[in-house]
Amino acid sequence: MDLSIWNQAFVEKFVQSVCLTLMHSVWQGLIVAVLAGLMLVFTRKARPALRYNLLAGLLLGFILISGATFWIEIMRNSTVGIPDANGFVGEGSQPVFFYNTSSGSFESSVREFWVKPVIGFCTKNAALIVTFWLLIFILKSATAASGLIYLRKIKTQRVSEPDVQWKKRLHELCGMLGVYQSVQLLESALVKVPMVTGYIKPMILLPVGMLCKLTTSQVEAILLHELAHIKRRDYLVNLVQTFCENVFFFNPALLWLSSLIREEREHCCDDLAISVMRDSKSFVQALVSFQEYNLKGSGMELTFSRKRNHLMDRIKRIIYQNNKQLNAMEKLFVTLSLVAVTAFSAAMTKTETHWKPAIPRQTVAPAAAPAPLSNVAKAPVYKLDTLPKKKRKAQSGSTIHSANIYSEQHNVGTYHVTSDGKEYMIIKKDGKLVSLVIDGKEIPKEQYAAHETTLDQIEKEIKIAHEKAEIERKKADEMRAKADIERAKADKQREEADVQRQEADVRRQAAEEQRKQADRQRAQGDEMRKEAEKMRELANLKRIEADKERERADEQRKLAEKNREEYEKERSSRIK
Repeated sequence: MDLSIWNQAFVEKFVQSVCLTLMHSVWQGLIVAVLAGLMLVFTRKARPALRYNLLAGLLLGFILISGATFWIEIMRNSTVGIPDANGFVGEGSQPVFFYNTSSGSFESSVREFWVKPVIGFCTKNAALIVTFWLLIFILKSATAASGLIYLRKIKTQRVSEPDVQWKKRLHELCGMLGVYQSVQLLESALVKVPMVTGYIKPMILLPVGMLCKLTTSQVEAILLHELAHIKRRDYLVNLVQTFCENVFFFNPALLWLSSLIREEREHCCDDLAISVMRDSKSFVQALVSFQEYNLKGSGMELTFSRKRNHLMDRIKRIIYQNNKQLNAMEKLFVTLSLVAVTAFSAAMTKTETHWKPAIPRQTVAPAAAPAPLSNVAKAPVYKLDTLPKKKRKAQSGSTIHSANIYSEQHNVGTYHVTSDGKEYMIIKKDGKLVSLVIDGKEIPKEQYAAHETTLDQIEKEIKIAHEKAEIERKKADEMRAKADIERAKADKQREEADVQRQEADVRRQAAEEQRKQADRQRAQGDEMRKEAEKMRELANLKRIEADKERERADEQRKLAEKNREEYEKERSSRIK
C-alpha cells in the first residue's frame, strides 16, 4: 500500500492521534480489567442485574475515556504540532521533548525502558500501525455486516408460522413478562438455535421441529428467555459491544469485559424467566432437556451459550445462587493488570511530565557570537538524562533544576543551573564551552575563563548527582528482582492453596453427600423399624388369638374324649 497519502499535514495529525489513542487504550483497558475483577469479587452474592449494570458502566466509561483521549491528542497535535522520533516539531528551532523531572529510580526505569520506547515507536510508525489496524477493523466490520445481511435473509426465507395456539401463548407470555411490543414467532429451516432479531419489530426464530420435540413447559422456558432479551433491549447493547470489539480487537481487557457482560446478560434473562415461571427446578429441567435435544437430534446449540460447561455454570448458579467467580487464568490476568497499572502510575503520577519547549540550540562561529545550530535539530538520536524535580543544594550552594539534553552525533550538552542566586545556561560541544548565559545575559567568549571555577564545580555536582541516581536505580532494580521472586513464590503458594481448597471442597461435597445418604438410610431404617414394630404387635395379637383357639380346641377335644368314653361305656353295656 502506498503510504504517501499519510504525508499530508492534517491526515498525519489525525493518524498520530488515532495511533496514540489506540496505544493509551491498552493501559486504560488494564485499569478497567482491575475494576471489573474487584467488582466480581465484591458482588459474589449480588443479583446478576446489578453486576450487569456495573460491567456495562465500565464499558461505557472505557468508551468515553477513549473518546476523550482522542480529542485531547488531536487538539494537542493541532496546537503544538507532531513531534518526530527525535522530539522535534516541523523544521523550526523550537523542538519539543518529553520533559521529566523525577529522581525515582524505579519510576525512571519503567519510563526509560517501557513508556518512552513505546511512545517513540508509535510516533515513528503511526502510519503503518494505523494502516494495519484499519485493515483488520474493515475485515471485522465486513464480517459483522455480512451477519446483519444474513439475519435479514433468514427472516424472510424458508420460514413458516407455528400453530395458532403457540401465537396465543406467546402473547400471554409477553403480558406476563411486561413486553408490550408486537413480537413475531416463526419457525426457520436456516437456524439451528433459537434467536431474537430486530429492535423495532422483534422476531423470535425457532428451529423447525423444536415445538414438536420438546414439552410445552420446556418451550415456554426458552420463549421466556428470549422475551427477556427483548424486554431488556439487549439487541442494541450487543451491537455496541460488537462495534467495540471490532475497534479494540487487540485489547484483551476489553474483550474479557465484553465476555463478562454477555455471561451476566444471560443470567439476568434466566432470572426474569424464572420470576415468571416461579419454579427454578422446571427452568433447569428445560435447559437440560433442550441440551439433550441439542445433542441427540438436530445438533442445535443453546442460544444463550455455545459451551456445555457454561450451561453447567448457569445451572449451578440457579440451584446454589452463586454468581460467577474468577478462575485461575482470570485471577492471573487481573493480578498482572494491577501490577502493570501500578508500575505505570508510579512512573507517571510521581513525576512532572509534560510537553515543554526545549532551549534553542546554538553553535559558536570562530569570531562571532553563538548562532543557532541548525544541524543539531537534524540529529537522529537524542538521549534524555533527567535530574530530580526537587531542588537539591550542592556543596557550593548551587541548585540544579533542569535537564541535560545530549546529542550523540554532535556531542552537544545543555545545562540549566542556579548557583549563588544566579541562573546559568551552559552549552557544550565536544566537551568545550560554546555558549554561556548568566541571568539571561550572553557572556562573551573572552570572559569564559573568569567563570571556569564555578562551571567546573557545577559539572562535578551534576556528575555526582547522576552517579547517585544510577546507584539508586541499581538498588531499586535489585529490590524489584527480589520482589518479583517473592511475588512468584506467593503466586505459587496461592495456586497451591487454591488447589487444596478445591480438593477440600470436593471432599466436603462428598462427605455432605455421604451424610445425606446416611440420613436417608437412617430414615428408611426408622420406617422399617416402625413397620417391624407394627408387624410384631400384629403377630402378638395373632399369637394370643391362636392361644385362645388352641385352648378352645383343647376344651373341645376333652369334651370329645368325655363323649367318646360315655359312648364306649354305653355300647359295652348294650352288648352285655
